[in-house]
Amino acid sequence: MPIMSKRNYILYGTLGCHLCDDAERLLLQAQAVLPIAWCTIDIALDQNLMTKYGTSIPVLTSEDGQSLAWPFSLLDVYRLQTKE
Repeated sequence: MPIMSKRNYILYGTLGCHLCDDAERLLLQAQAVLPIAWCTIDIALDQNLMTKYGTSIPVLTSEDGQSLAWPFSLLDVYRLQTKE
């Protein structure tokens, strides 16, 4: 397996979203085997983000703009990681 450099992601979601909580747990699992980090942004705090992601959260976005909308799997995160 090739050595991968650490990648940073943004997880768009909101408080009280059980799917967002599921995505966070999946990312914690992925972090155990992949060099990833992420920050979570609450879309409820920004009308533009509400418009963009309101019906599709959680959404994981890479530094280069690639994204995964829920439901995504560990394999999907791995593929996103190796695609960059």
